[in-house]
Amino acid sequence: MDEVAGSGERHNELRLGNLEWTNPASAERIERRQRHRIFRGARRIVGGAMAFAILGAIVFGALLLVTPSVGNASSLIVELERAHHSASAGQAPARFTAALNAIQHRGRSARSGSMSGAVDFVGQLLRSPAPQDLTVDQRLASMLYLHGRSGWIAQVERAVLVLKLRWKYPEPQLTRMFAAVASFGHGYTGLVAASCGYFGQPPGHLAWDQIALLTAAAMSPGTDDPYEHPARAKRDRAAVLSALAAAGSFHQIQATRFAAEPLHLRGQLATSRPSAPARKHHPARSAPRSGQACTTGSPAR
Repeated sequence: MDEVAGSGERHNELRLGNLEWTNPASAERIERRQRHRIFRGARRIVGGAMAFAILGAIVFGALLLVTPSVGNASSLIVELERAHHSASAGQAPARFTAALNAIQHRGRSARSGSMSGAVDFVGQLLRSPAPQDLTVDQRLASMLYLHGRSGWIAQVERAVLVLKLRWKYPEPQLTRMFAAVASFGHGYTGLVAASCGYFGQPPGHLAWDQIALLTAAAMSPGTDDPYEHPARAKRDRAAVLSALAAAGSFHQIQATRFAAEPLHLRGQLATSRPSAPARKHHPARSAPRSGQACTTGSPAR
């Protein structure tokens, strides 16, 4: 055994030919063991991450296989339109599309910023949004494929279906499909039925305040029925108009002016008779049948 000194430290080494034994308590051996522990920890982390990614890919692939195909979404829309005797919305008016986009963008920004892709998918899995917070594609997936089912299984299925819908159809087509079969409150299904029922005009003739009211009703049909809850409908209409102003569709001053407009509901001046029984002045709840034309007013303001 040779005693070797270096750099002010002393340690023992034992050499036997090409073999060398160093004292385990030496600084060199301690440093070597620390490096090995770091490398082993890093390998374990990388290996665990790769295993998790592979498992996630397998589960995601299985979900893609077991969830319904969305290739029949257009035909399902036609069937729902026939079932509700509603006229096709055709191409959703630009103002209605802008209003939907504005409130959804504001909702995402208020929660956690804009999410997309895998982050959005994971967010849908981990977060169970309230019904009024569902996006257009989430609502569309629920209407076409979930048929009222709820719970975490339905939540996972909806998240996968949303991805499939986004991959299969462009956003304008998704908006058109939603406009064709969405509930707008008061028994109206579809944008055309709601526009004719509430205002006696087709969607393309509506002013910004009317479009905002329909958008609010589409996102909360149970609570924003303007005949049953006029004050709440006006409040949510103002929120949609504010979101449109923030998105650049018009100035905030115009949004304030539009929000001050009466509801202009067909057959009832809702703001002039707050104490009168609402049902006495309601138009028929039945939706216009396909092919029916409603009264066209002046072009949109």
